[in-house]
Amino acid sequence: SSDLYANFILLNNGTVLSAGDNTAGVLGTGDIGTRNVFGAVIGISSQAIGVACGRYTSSILLNTGVVKSNGRNNYGQLGTNDTSARSTTVPMVNISTAIAVSQGLYHAAILLNNGTVWSTGLNQFGQIGNGVSAVGATVLTPVPALGLSSQAIGVSAGSSHTLVLLNDGRVMSVGLNNFGTLGLNDVVTRSTLCFVVGISSQAIA
Repeated sequence: SSDLYANFILLNNGTVLSAGDNTAGVLGTGDIGTRNVFGAVIGISSQAIGVACGRYTSSILLNTGVVKSNGRNNYGQLGTNDTSARSTTVPMVNISTAIAVSQGLYHAAILLNNGTVWSTGLNQFGQIGNGVSAVGATVLTPVPALGLSSQAIGVSAGSSHTLVLLNDGRVMSVGLNNFGTLGLNDVVTRSTLCFVVGISSQAIA
């Protein structure tokens, strides 16, 4: 997985390596020094099964269902109930049954094993999906997206929007829509999930 100038590699032994620009400690190496050789992310030993990157932020999914994050946290995108940057991984608050994680520009979306999606971070365009949007709005701990009850099987966070794949092959979207990004046949930004137009049962990813 890649950030703007940082890269992460998940190994088959459950560890994660990182290299590149280390702004805000995004590499998870305990410092903010640039690395031109891949090194191990601190605090991840044989448990990682997924990794996602945002802008100077990274999140690692563990086989225990916990998500650990590090890097920039100015909008609460680490889900730690504060806005302090971290150079070593810390667990997201109240996330213990995650099966997937995706990072947008300044928000993170987490799929839980009960089919719900929880998000944290910048919510200026409603990308968190909790029915709220306002200039500078932030969410510091993961909250559930409205309109989902055990149907989600996939999630993808874009720059300022989020897509959710349902188990019936439909797709829902939320957030910034100024270019028609949400696929709703308009350019109206949404703060609650809406069904993508023209996708009734065929989507698998």
